[in-house]
Amino acid sequence: GGGLHIRTQNGDITVINCTFVSNRAWHMFNEINGAGLYVKAEAGGNIVLTNNLFLGNEADGDGGGLMLVGGNAATIENNVFMENISWGNGAFSGGGGGGAFISGPSTLYLGNNTFIGNTNSGAHALCSGGALYVRTYLDSCTVNLQSNVFWGNGVNLGSGGDVFLENDGNGNTTGAVVTAENNNMVEFEYQVASNIATQDNTCLDPILLDYG
Repeated sequence: GGGLHIRTQNGDITVINCTFVSNRAWHMFNEINGAGLYVKAEAGGNIVLTNNLFLGNEADGDGGGLMLVGGNAATIENNVFMENISWGNGAFSGGGGGGAFISGPSTLYLGNNTFIGNTNSGAHALCSGGALYVRTYLDSCTVNLQSNVFWGNGVNLGSGGDVFLENDGNGNTTGAVVTAENNNMVEFEYQVASNIATQDNTCLDPILLDYG
């Protein structure tokens, strides 16, 4: 966590109205994941991230803007992830997630977030998820992607320029329960297609304005 690192045991984590800009997580400081924000809820707890900005962060490992690990329920809502980079060289090697890397919450809700211009620049084919990489470990896990905007994100060699779901973490080909509705995204890829429901997703230019 180049900008902020939070870890709890059986505790809740809430981060609201924060800005994470131009942070770096790299080998020199022995922490290469989650350059903007690293949050980990061990042995349970809920995680809420709302109205935060992740801009121009870079991780040698996974999660250029955000690395989120564990938790019973994770809610990520109304955040902006812009121009973050991951290189996929961490303990979660084969991951990535230029904007965000999320691993292991039992229930995950991502709603009304904006992912623009994030990149997974990893130099091997397993480095996936230009904007977002989600890993689930159990078939009982649920993932809900609702009304998010993905645009201009990309990967170097991997899959899922916008989103990659590692939704078969236990390898039984059943997969976690995933719902993706009303999102704007071009590249949405996953391990297994079972238990994935999509509806009313588009891939249109959002015509974002530059106020600079």
